[in-house]
Amino acid sequence: MKRFVHIFSVLLIFEIITTVLVGLLFFKKTMDLTTFLNKLSILFIFLFILSLFTSYIITEKEEDIYLSIESLINKMKNENKLILPETDDIVLHRIYSAIKRIYNILKRQQNSIEQEKEKLKSIINALNEGLILVNYEGEIELINPAAIQFLGLKENKGNLFDLCKDFKILTVLQSVITTKKESLIESNDKILLLKSQTFNKKTIILINDISQREKYQRMKAKFFEEASHELKTPITSIMGFSETLLNSKGIDKKTQEKFLKYIYESAQHLTELIEDILTLHRLESRNVSKKGECHIGELREQLNAAFGQIAKNKGLDFQVSCEAAKVNIPCGHLKSILWNLVDNAINFTETGFVRVNCKIIGNRSLTITVEDSGIGIEESDRQRIFERFYTSRAGRDRKLSGTGLGLAIVKHTVNLYGGKIELSSKKGEGSRFVIILSIP
Repeated sequence: MKRFVHIFSVLLIFEIITTVLVGLLFFKKTMDLTTFLNKLSILFIFLFILSLFTSYIITEKEEDIYLSIESLINKMKNENKLILPETDDIVLHRIYSAIKRIYNILKRQQNSIEQEKEKLKSIINALNEGLILVNYEGEIELINPAAIQFLGLKENKGNLFDLCKDFKILTVLQSVITTKKESLIESNDKILLLKSQTFNKKTIILINDISQREKYQRMKAKFFEEASHELKTPITSIMGFSETLLNSKGIDKKTQEKFLKYIYESAQHLTELIEDILTLHRLESRNVSKKGECHIGELREQLNAAFGQIAKNKGLDFQVSCEAAKVNIPCGHLKSILWNLVDNAINFTETGFVRVNCKIIGNRSLTITVEDSGIGIEESDRQRIFERFYTSRAGRDRKLSGTGLGLAIVKHTVNLYGGKIELSSKKGEGSRFVIILSIP
């Protein structure tokens, strides 16, 4: 109705102006004024009716177009697709064509946005880091599976501070959001690093699991501490005996030879220790080649040459049985395993036997067995003997020499091939190590 009044008003003003102009143009002095006004009135009435009719036609046409477009929009909302009705009206046809072009453009843009949204969602859900987006009231707007797991949440919607039941985590969360400072927290055997950033009254919280990093840092610190201690012992011996030889006069040849022997043995031990440290470092960093092959039958002769006389001097029955076959494993890796296990077996066995067996099973795995009748391993030591520089109670009591890295090297060499170690032992009756390696 307002549109009709507006159009009619415009046309009426135009009509009045037209009537006045016509009157001024055609008025003649000879014409009777009454006749002139009558004719002018007739013209005004005609134009008034014309304006009224024209306004009605225009507004009615606009109303039809508006209703058609509104109906079209409602159908699009309900059916989520564009269905253009048939029409003979040229104006409506042009409008429908324009709507169709706009719809296609918006649809392509919407599909593109949805694809990017799904891609972003997949990336966020695949993150190892936890990610949470909350508003200023703490309501969760976005949270990924990693964050749910780290915080131990049972739901992913609602207020973060209400959903978090762990008081320690809740306190750290509130502190991180308020202060914007990074914070560490230990929870469920994990060390988590939390940090946040605020924008547009919303806060993003990032949670990183740095458990492995912290574990390696602690292991590194412990390793350097233990290595320094182990290195200090032979160095101190070398320096002490050397100083004695330098500062003492008139030392007899026999004493000199004795001191030089101690210096040589300490230097040899130091060399072995450094070599074991480097070997262990290469194994831990996987900076070793697995390319190569070894004839395990030849290892039998080498083991006998290296340990046969030592075992004989202790009165031990030393037996080595290895198949005459080749495996795609470098000899150096197999010798690291065998030499360390056999050396330990002989050191901890006073009477009885030490037996070694190497056997290929189905061309897919190599089984190495080292068995002895020695003092055995206490149950409390079994979980720790593969740690670096760990010495069992028996080893400490017997004051046996060694770098303390032998079994750690065995463990990391076995891990390099995805193998496993089986240990069975009984105090006073001996030990049995079984190594199973996958052949590449």
